[in-house]
Amino acid sequence: MSNQQSVIYILGVPDSASPGQLIHIEEHPEALAAVYINPLEMRNAAVWDVNWLTRHQMGHGLWQQNWGDDSHEGRVHEPPRGLDLAVARWELVARDRLPDDVHVFPVEHEGRFIWYIRSGYATQALCDAVNAAFDRIVGDALWVQRWYDRNRFGIDVPDLPLLPAAEVELPLSAR
Repeated sequence: MSNQQSVIYILGVPDSASPGQLIHIEEHPEALAAVYINPLEMRNAAVWDVNWLTRHQMGHGLWQQNWGDDSHEGRVHEPPRGLDLAVARWELVARDRLPDDVHVFPVEHEGRFIWYIRSGYATQALCDAVNAAFDRIVGDALWVQRWYDRNRFGIDVPDLPLLPAAEVELPLSAR
């Protein structure tokens, strides 16, 4: 698999898009994906922020495309299999909830990634379309989160337990 993975978001509608389509995703060999966004659905400043954040994530190995060097055009357009392996979403937030000049604010945790987008910079219809695409792309592990991958840097770190041992007493209330 190529180490130079990339996703780019483009304001525009390619000839291959269906009429009225809000987003159109094209897969290319060498781990490149182009996400076209209908220009009526998102402001340029928010697209710039999404691209900047995506370059950071992909460039630092925090997310990885999981389809190899060969293209399988259309796989992202197939219906989700319902694996729900991870969640990624775009959510609109009130303008006063984000710092000035911040149009997109990411919040990431293991298995979840939410992009908060300043209200007025994207439409709810676009967010719904992106979230539907993420159900397939992220939920079915075509793109995988590697933020908590302890072995990404060759560090031998033992796995942490997911649940405490049965004999451990948990504080259930403050006394």
